[in-house]
Amino acid sequence: MDDLQQPERRIKEHWLTRKPTPQAWFAPLVLFFLLYGIQALFEANIGGLQNLLMANSEQVFQQRQYWRLWTALFVHADFGHIASNSLLFFPLAYYLYGYYGFWLFPFLGIALGGVLNVFVLQGLAPQTNLLGISGVVYWMAAVWSMLYLMIERRDSWRRRIAKVALVTVVLLVPETYRPEVSYISHFWGYVGGVIVGWIWFRIHRRQFQEAEVYEDIVTEPEVKAEVIIGDSL
Repeated sequence: MDDLQQPERRIKEHWLTRKPTPQAWFAPLVLFFLLYGIQALFEANIGGLQNLLMANSEQVFQQRQYWRLWTALFVHADFGHIASNSLLFFPLAYYLYGYYGFWLFPFLGIALGGVLNVFVLQGLAPQTNLLGISGVVYWMAAVWSMLYLMIERRDSWRRRIAKVALVTVVLLVPETYRPEVSYISHFWGYVGGVIVGWIWFRIHRRQFQEAEVYEDIVTEPEVKAEVIIGDSL
């Protein structure tokens, strides 16, 4: 026993190895009906919704119709656009709500989505309309990635960064350029998500650390076999 090496302490479980809350489906379900319901009304242009919900810099900054910063998140050019956003939006909504709760998402995600639209509109022509929730999708992806980097301490920093970079390139970097897409909203969404993810971790750092479960790994020393050849008679 004296020859055994000192045990190495490793993280066995942490905040993200447990299952999300059983109510994790609630946020994506509500948002599904909200997004697709508003989109149906928008495309039907009931009550002139098309002119009320979209946003451009002239309406927001000159006419001070600030609500458009948020209503623009819930309308899209067509159902094809909203369907493409849904591929990432609803899974991320499930996991962010399931692991981190209502205040991070949807509350903070939607609230900051409107704020980020301020920066997006400043880079667009005065009468160019902004619509869609893709900026929030990039925000969500960045928040999840940042929190993963900080919480998943079983891997080295290099390995964690490589994983996040690979997933980001595969899921978020577009294969082709589309002039109708506001890539600046993707940029600001991702930057905002990185900042919020880091701040959220700092605020809840103790809670995340208390969720860590450690195990001691004892490695037995190698035993070298010696072969003794006796003299021949």
